[in-house]
Amino acid sequence: MIKRSVDSLLTKIEDMQIGDEIFTNKSSGYVSDSIGAIKRQFPSRRYVQMSILTHEGATYHSLKDFKKVMSITRLS
Repeated sequence: MIKRSVDSLLTKIEDMQIGDEIFTNKSSGYVSDSIGAIKRQFPSRRYVQMSILTHEGATYHSLKDFKKVMSITRLS
């Protein structure tokens, strides 16, 4: 069995406590796959994921000034 890095998204999701929230710039599909893998190990856990646009840079001239971030929250 290959040991995962402590910085791995799977490890971070697995180690979350109820109410914890983490942010990542990974794609929503990758986040969903990671949550699914953890839920197979721990079926009673519930997570919610949300896409957030956050400002990047000093101006608000266009959508290029924003970047998409995924928020993951453990509910139970």
